[in-house]
Amino acid sequence: MSNYVCLFFFFKQKTAYEMLRSLVGSEMCIRDRSRLADIPGLLLNQTRATLAKYPNGDEETSFAPAGLVPEAAGWLDPIRFPAPAQIKVSSPTRTSGPSWQSWETGRGGGCSVFSPPESFWCGPTAAPNASGGYEVPSGLVFNSTLLPRAPYMSLQAGGVSVNRTVVHWWHPAHWASLMGLVDKQEGSSMSWSLGGFQSSRGMVAGKERFVQNLPEELDHPNEFWYDPRETKL
Repeated sequence: MSNYVCLFFFFKQKTAYEMLRSLVGSEMCIRDRSRLADIPGLLLNQTRATLAKYPNGDEETSFAPAGLVPEAAGWLDPIRFPAPAQIKVSSPTRTSGPSWQSWETGRGGGCSVFSPPESFWCGPTAAPNASGGYEVPSGLVFNSTLLPRAPYMSLQAGGVSVNRTVVHWWHPAHWASLMGLVDKQEGSSMSWSLGGFQSSRGMVAGKERFVQNLPEELDHPNEFWYDPRETKL
């Protein structure tokens, strides 16, 4: 009588998350990078890589003040907006405290950066005399101490649109952090027209900050930078 041996094989099916992680780490960023206009994030060996930045620091493990420049040499004036339309509801009111007793908001003005374009910070209390309301700086001033490699050659001759350089800064009271997409470098300043809407409360100046996505700052382990013109990572 013949003997038979039956072998059973079990295969673990990868989850969508596991497949996505492997694609981000290899397929998308290496084999198919010619189709990518930008690589905003990268996973290497299941570890998050950092876009080239100054000062150096891992955003997941470095906590303030590490990885931050303590201040800027100065901040550029906010973009000025026309006065918002302001709304205040007289009734009902809240009587459980001295503040925030009535519902109010402002639409348009400085709050045009939001979607929908309205916020308390453009309302009658936050923006009295129908001023522009919510404001954030439109850029920063640097020097050789605060940004030793600036001004950046990569931001010259059309490099601004390629680099997608971002300035991250803290609200002075550390209530929130904000970001601005640099669209101009001139002399000792960088400026942006897009950004600053990541916080619900603005301020005409910032606090600690760092700059990110510049090839000149590619000088630290686990940092990366992608050049879409050369499709080179």
